[in-house]
Amino acid sequence: MLDSKVLVLMHYDDTTHDIARREVVDDPATIVQHNYWRDAAWHYAVPLDEYVEQVGEVVVQSPAGA
Repeated sequence: MLDSKVLVLMHYDDTTHDIARREVVDDPATIVQHNYWRDAAWHYAVPLDEYVEQVGEVVVQSPAGA
């Protein structure tokens, strides 16, 4: 979601590392559904600093070949 009105679905290749194509969605019902999912995710989200306190160091892995 770029904002509450623009939704772009990213379709990944078989390696799940590279975006094979992007799809702009203009169906209002689909956009509303994705807004709902975004809002639900934010409701349950934990700030990064709190997460690190709970589980320790955060390790970010680069895609293979990067």
